[in-house]
Amino acid sequence: MVRDEFRCPEGQAVPFLGEHFDKLKNKTMRVYKGNACPACQSQRECTKRKDGIRHLKMYPCEVERNAMVTKMKTPQSKAVYKLRQQIVEPAIGDIKENQGLRAFLARGIQGAKIEFNLMCAARNLKKIWL
Repeated sequence: MVRDEFRCPEGQAVPFLGEHFDKLKNKTMRVYKGNACPACQSQRECTKRKDGIRHLKMYPCEVERNAMVTKMKTPQSKAVYKLRQQIVEPAIGDIKENQGLRAFLARGIQGAKIEFNLMCAARNLKKIWL
């Protein structure tokens, strides 16, 4: 059975306490609370709370987000992103800034797809013409 808990830097369990709704971010967050914090030697580095007990607040997809941040620090990911900067980003920037497509005028997914395809066709024709 997999337990819903995290491990602190000292290897102690930080079990699930409950769920709370964050009105500011409009998301439900999961709260984890440490048990062995008062007797821990690394307490000062681990938490800044006055009671000295570590609390973790995890939002939906936080684990996946942290995995993506870690992945983007690798040299391979940096190389792929550098290619994206050269190929994709200038085209999108041109469409947004120079051609003024900040929001779609059409309603619905199908209308937005048609509008974006027309904008891409116009960009490609402009590239061929130049």
